[in-house]
Amino acid sequence: RLGLLQKQPKKKYGLLRELFKETGSLIQEIMPCFLMSPDNVAQYLVPGTVAFDLVVFDEASQLRVADALGAIARGRQVIFFGDEHQLPPTGEDRVEDGHEADILERDEEDNSILNLAIDRLGLRLGLSWHYRSQHPSLICFSNHKWYDGQLKVFPSSHIGREIVGLRFVHVADGVYERGGRRINRPEAAKVVAFMLDHARTRPKSSLGVGTLTTSQRDEIVQQMEIESR
Repeated sequence: RLGLLQKQPKKKYGLLRELFKETGSLIQEIMPCFLMSPDNVAQYLVPGTVAFDLVVFDEASQLRVADALGAIARGRQVIFFGDEHQLPPTGEDRVEDGHEADILERDEEDNSILNLAIDRLGLRLGLSWHYRSQHPSLICFSNHKWYDGQLKVFPSSHIGREIVGLRFVHVADGVYERGGRRINRPEAAKVVAFMLDHARTRPKSSLGVGTLTTSQRDEIVQQMEIESR
């Protein structure tokens, strides 16, 4: 079996399933830790040939129950890392179609393995430190709304600087055309005005603009082209 394993790097990935079937226990002796997606587990690890003492899922809130079961079945213990306050698993096709209302609806089909684990497993541990935000305003609302103010935030050196952090800009005349093109023209115009101001005042700084739907993105691009001309 060792000779079969030594020849494998010269072969194609399509033979990995057969390789794990023949030499799975040997591979685990050499490399006891596997880093794989649930899809790869189902594709390459034949049931009954490879088993793990512990299976760890990261970003479990983004994984559907059906997609996780194969990896769970190959382990003796399991740990789930995730945040149930994040949006549920959502297919890219639903986002591209512009149906943002669908994204916000949790249903049985989109239930994550994390939600199931919270319901079925008794032991649960939480993290109290939030380290990703360079400005406290980025997490302040979420901390108050969903985490009961329990998240601790590291001190920031960016306090008082307008170019960082989070700001809410109210577009008073904004109207979402739900039955039409699914866009918000006044809001797009406000974004374009900000983009142009950014280009004039901070020409050496990059700028990223995100929208919830492709239709709103296209409206911003169109208005930007008109204003640029």
